[in-house]
Amino acid sequence: MHWLALGIIIPYVSWNVAPWLKGLVLAELLALPIIAMVIKEDARAWLPISLFSAALGAMVGRAGSLWV
Repeated sequence: MHWLALGIIIPYVSWNVAPWLKGLVLAELLALPIIAMVIKEDARAWLPISLFSAALGAMVGRAGSLWV
């Protein structure tokens, strides 16, 4: 559900930065609540969540700039 929502939100945010950077920043910011919930169970889980959020956010930002 998180990434479904981000796929809708990221392309429609108007920031004067590169689309991949916009996606990366938004994905990282919006992943913070998930990281806060997961870190209680597994303290090492923040790194993969952050890395995947950065990569997927950049891809969604780039794809959104091409197709939306």
